[in-house]
Amino acid sequence: MTQGASGSPASASRLEAGGEGDPGPGAPAAATAPVAESDPRTRGFERGAAIRRAIFLALTLLALALTARAIGGERGLLDARRSLAELDRAQAEVQKWRDRNSWLEARIKALKDDPATIESLARERLDYVKPGEITFLFPSDPAAPAPGEPDPAAPGEFSPVLP
Repeated sequence: MTQGASGSPASASRLEAGGEGDPGPGAPAAATAPVAESDPRTRGFERGAAIRRAIFLALTLLALALTARAIGGERGLLDARRSLAELDRAQAEVQKWRDRNSWLEARIKALKDDPATIESLARERLDYVKPGEITFLFPSDPAAPAPGEPDPAAPGEFSPVLP
């Protein structure tokens, strides 16, 4: 390869193509501009690069949309967290009712089989006393239910209203 007057391979190729060598500082800018705009290979390369950028942008937007849907959409991460919280609450409530049921079963068994339980209940509700015992009566709380009346229902339980 031959080198031009300036010693660079680019100026040598311009000399071989019929150019004048290095035009110098006073030459117009159009004389030094490459003619690559009309080259079909360059346009094809630029078109391919533009298509690749467009595909990359489309895939990035698609990934962002799918990520947003996975986090906030139906059956997404936020919905799963809400479901787990609801499941924990429901399990706690079920455990509360299981504990209450086991206490009631133990109470039923004691009322059927344990004479001491039956005696204490009769003494409490019916005001029974054994012979020789001394009974002390204290003024009753006006908010307390009278003996023989049902106790107020616990929160969340059904309490039938008697006419």
